[in-house]
Amino acid sequence: MPIRKKKTKRTKKAKLKDDSRNKYDIRKKAISGKTISDTQKPNVIKCVKGGLKRLHSPLNRIATLHSKNNGKGDPTTTKNPYHSTGLSPKETSYLISCYQNRSSRYLKLKDLAAEAKRQNKIFTIYGTCGSIRKALLQRGWVEKIPPNRMTLTNIFNGTICSKSEIHCELEKLLLSNLVQKCNPNFVWRENHEHYETTIDMKNECNAIINKLKSDALWTSKQGLCNSMKINYWFYIEDVAEVNCPRTYDCCNTFEIEEFISDYKITACTSLIKLVLSQLANKRSIFVENGTLSLSVIKFALNRCKEYILRKQNKDIDRTIKTVSTGKWNTFLKKYYRLVTQEEFFEVDKHNKLPLYISYTQFLLQEIYKYRPQAKCEGYHNIWIIKPAYCSRGRGIRMASKLGVIRSLLNKTNNYTYVVQKYIGEDKVWDNIIYPGMKKSIIGIMLSCQDTMPICKNRFELYGCDFLLDEEYTPWLIEINSCPDLNRTTEVTAKVCPAVVDDIVKVVIDYMADPNASTGQFECIYRQAMTVPRFSSASDLIVKGISLTNDYFYKGNAEITQLPGSAYLSDENENLEAQLTKMI
Repeated sequence: MPIRKKKTKRTKKAKLKDDSRNKYDIRKKAISGKTISDTQKPNVIKCVKGGLKRLHSPLNRIATLHSKNNGKGDPTTTKNPYHSTGLSPKETSYLISCYQNRSSRYLKLKDLAAEAKRQNKIFTIYGTCGSIRKALLQRGWVEKIPPNRMTLTNIFNGTICSKSEIHCELEKLLLSNLVQKCNPNFVWRENHEHYETTIDMKNECNAIINKLKSDALWTSKQGLCNSMKINYWFYIEDVAEVNCPRTYDCCNTFEIEEFISDYKITACTSLIKLVLSQLANKRSIFVENGTLSLSVIKFALNRCKEYILRKQNKDIDRTIKTVSTGKWNTFLKKYYRLVTQEEFFEVDKHNKLPLYISYTQFLLQEIYKYRPQAKCEGYHNIWIIKPAYCSRGRGIRMASKLGVIRSLLNKTNNYTYVVQKYIGEDKVWDNIIYPGMKKSIIGIMLSCQDTMPICKNRFELYGCDFLLDEEYTPWLIEINSCPDLNRTTEVTAKVCPAVVDDIVKVVIDYMADPNASTGQFECIYRQAMTVPRFSSASDLIVKGISLTNDYFYKGNAEITQLPGSAYLSDENENLEAQLTKMI
């Protein structure tokens, strides 16, 4: 048994030795460029499609051999482009040899690379952003190409054909090779692109990077929704005012209940607005064969009245009856049929409609004080259901029926949803739209600044989505990270390059010269930089003094009936007297 093991080991060693000898012979033939048939053929200079002579270099021989083997083992390609090590020593020597006959040009490139090192003008782009590259090259910067793009594949596979393009590609690779040991001073990357995180950890590296260290809170729909709930702490009149549709986080059970209450009162305001609009436009919704009773309007008016009482804190001194779920469902079904014009109101036989209209107009003016969004909500009570962490409109649904919205939220999937209300002249841009956008952006940035880590030389570009209502007031819908800067349309082909060029003006030119132009960008808010200080609960104390007895009122307080306590009851009461008491 031991003798057999020794023989087996010897056999394996001999086999490995023969295989290595065969591989060495193949490699030797590839480098020499000679095979059995090659010895009989004359030495012919090969050319690429563009007509540029391909040198008889070791690189060329290896590329020729591997192209016959379907590209397997090609040193210029890797299975994972993000783990490529760049140019091999043979590729580097070939690259330099291309410029040996043009020593003056080679020296100019070396001087350009040396000057870029001295002035800290080395940049790296992860992704495809030609506008940034063009703007930086015009300012004398040198690009350090990422390892996954430091290849000669475009030349050898014929992607680049003309002689001028080939020389340009070779110069770009040569310059990158001359600065390969230097850390880039400017890094531009796209969200989906891999980048070297090691340069961020070095204290001596002050690279400017177009991404923040962590994702901002406002970039997700759920984060923006939570930021809006604390925005009132950062309100500054005429400076930081955010207009955003009402949004609810569906992960929170309490907020789901708030949404349902909001949906119901919105249905009531939508119904009375629909009635006023149809009458103002002389469109009859009261017909002879109508099936809906005027009690539907009465129900909506009573719910609006209760809403105003709660907002005025008058529900403390009196009890407001809770409406049953069955009555709400009956009202919503009739409301759906009315807005879809499936049914209409019956004719007003008792001439109560003028009083209802007066009461409705009064209630709407009061509701607008507490619900300013009601002016631009329409009549269909449409809501938007959005996945909290999706972009580009993926997974967004719109619904107007409460049952449909609930079924969408109760679906068993991995999505977290938010529900958002749908917002259905001269100098209007300068006086209304643009100032409103700036106020909303400032308000959101202030409310989220304490959650952002302090990082030097970092910036990021965001895209804000706004919606304009009938009065041209901008409403902030969402904020997107990594906006698409590609030239996909005729408009973006003009706008995106201008935006990128202005970014370089702000980040590079303005930092070197405060008087430099910033293009179309403007600074809309400035504040002193402060480090947030967080304390533990044990550090909290309460200071104060006790109040003397003279502070308290000792007279006789007489409580009277508060105005506005009248309801539109279902019985036939004197509605005109109730309206007079209400006003």
